[in-house]
Amino acid sequence: MTGLKMNLAIVAGLALTLVGCGSNSFSIAGDEATFTQNTKATSVPIDILWVVDNSGSMETSQSQVAANVLSFIDKFKQTNFDFRIAVTTTEAYQALPLFTSDESWSRFRDGTDATGYSGIKIITPTTPNIEAVFDQNIKQGINGSADERGFQSLEAALLNTQNRAEFPRAGAYLAVIFMTDEEDFSWDGTANIQLDAYGNPNSISDSRLISYQHYLDVLDQATGSTATKKNYVVNTIAIFDEACRAQLATEFAGRRIADRYAQLTDATGGVKASLCDDFSGILSSLSDTILEFSTKFYLDRVPNVDTLQIFVNDIEMPKEGYVYSADDNSITFKTGYIPAQDAVIKVKFLPTTLKN
Repeated sequence: MTGLKMNLAIVAGLALTLVGCGSNSFSIAGDEATFTQNTKATSVPIDILWVVDNSGSMETSQSQVAANVLSFIDKFKQTNFDFRIAVTTTEAYQALPLFTSDESWSRFRDGTDATGYSGIKIITPTTPNIEAVFDQNIKQGINGSADERGFQSLEAALLNTQNRAEFPRAGAYLAVIFMTDEEDFSWDGTANIQLDAYGNPNSISDSRLISYQHYLDVLDQATGSTATKKNYVVNTIAIFDEACRAQLATEFAGRRIADRYAQLTDATGGVKASLCDDFSGILSSLSDTILEFSTKFYLDRVPNVDTLQIFVNDIEMPKEGYVYSADDNSITFKTGYIPAQDAVIKVKFLPTTLKN
């Protein structure tokens, strides 16, 4: 993750000089890292891609998202983040060379023939009537392919040359949101393999399936991520247990538990939300998670965690307001504690290593 772009100043103090054989000397110092976020340009842009199942059983779920759009968009607007929102579908994979090589399948969507078109394929903070536009874009109907391949559709949308001209942006943080009531059966063939030769639900252990690791590699490349800095997160709204599947089966019996989506989501630390839960809460949780991940920033030295202090405009933030990760030496602000624009953030700590 790129983290917040901030100005860094190191102030040394409490110097303890250690002199050994030879002329080298070392000091262990109290460090103060000062970060300033003062304009919209200093925030990490957030690009949000919805991959929406547009098969015959998804009308209710699409309508639920549209009805609760304010729970999702408002937090980005309130924090003045530079965001973009695009929508594709689980049949976008048909743009791949294996199928048609027709990029119109994977171009971002702005509505359907049945519902009309918003004319806006990428939503931004300045989009007029933003809620109405999102409503129209997210409702992708129920006439899409019954061979819902969410993973390959994500890849096709990210490979689309027209999409890439605007999305994802260089330096942006990419948040993917899958919404489906099926399992992913992406593979290098044209046949639908959701069912086995006997007409029973196929297993996700089928060796023909493309590993979710491949799609992590796709996301790494699309976002310029490295092993230590991930500039994306994957989230999924789907069915994750038998109780929810049974509940929804009263409407449509062909739904599946999304185990492969869970694997990809867990690998990025994203949110797994149930189609059976309240959508207002789901969308609020998603926006919170995206904001938290996108405001992550990195320290230049490894701190003694017990000495960490964070100040926002010279007021110390409580410990519950942030999380320190030793894995990548980073700090993430928690929901409700994300600093506003123009806030001056100071991080004070004693380092764990000697400074030459």
